[in-house]
Amino acid sequence: MQLTQYPTSMARFLEIAPLPSHLAHLRPILARLPVQFLVNMIPIWGSFALPEEAIQASLHDAVAFQDQGSWRCPACLRWQNAPNLTLTIVADGRIEFYMLCPDCERRYPSTDAQRTAIQSYRMGGQ
Repeated sequence: MQLTQYPTSMARFLEIAPLPSHLAHLRPILARLPVQFLVNMIPIWGSFALPEEAIQASLHDAVAFQDQGSWRCPACLRWQNAPNLTLTIVADGRIEFYMLCPDCERRYPSTDAQRTAIQSYRMGGQ
């Protein structure tokens, strides 16, 4: 397969590169996520040396997050119905997902500014 034919569907990706048998139980949950999610999550899982249970929990949490249908921006607290920039942080050994609205994505262009907005939201402030 050429790089230009790289699949965007995780279900298609799993047909091309099946999971090892000991991870086969994760196929249904992985098939519901975009390939880009996995590409983005591998460095996070590795850099924080998360245990297998935390990785599996993050997969389930990602599907639940994606299926919400509306998301509250942690920076301005407005609700949005269309997916936008999804951000992740690792807190207490778990991965948490947040989605900035388009206005706040422009307002907080750097990763540090985005992280500060999320931390403030997590602590109950704005």
